[in-house]
Amino acid sequence: MVEQINTVSPENIDFKHKLEPNSKGIGQTVLRPHLVLGFVSSVLGLIIAGVLMTIDPAFATSSPVMMLAAAAILGAFIGLLIAGAISIRPDHEQPINSARHATHHQWAVVEQTKTHHQIEKAKK
Repeated sequence: MVEQINTVSPENIDFKHKLEPNSKGIGQTVLRPHLVLGFVSSVLGLIIAGVLMTIDPAFATSSPVMMLAAAAILGAFIGLLIAGAISIRPDHEQPINSARHATHHQWAVVEQTKTHHQIEKAKK
């Protein structure tokens, strides 16, 4: 079990682990949206290609296999970009940088909260 409150001293060599103790969970949080959005948007690209081929424009019907492949790859790429944008955690940047800067000169107290109620309680 991960402690919810940690202290970080200026000499602490385990600084990174105390600020982000669950790195395995972070990896899973990043991987899941990439897999889901990559697959879903690839399927969506195939559906759009199918619709285009039934409408019958020349670029879609001249090479249906290439149209399907391009649509699937483009859809997956767009989905992965969206997943990357979702996975970036700008809300973590400020507290980590503040704690890093503070530990050059003094001790820092880091609290890992799990619920919105705990966040509000920690702010008080």
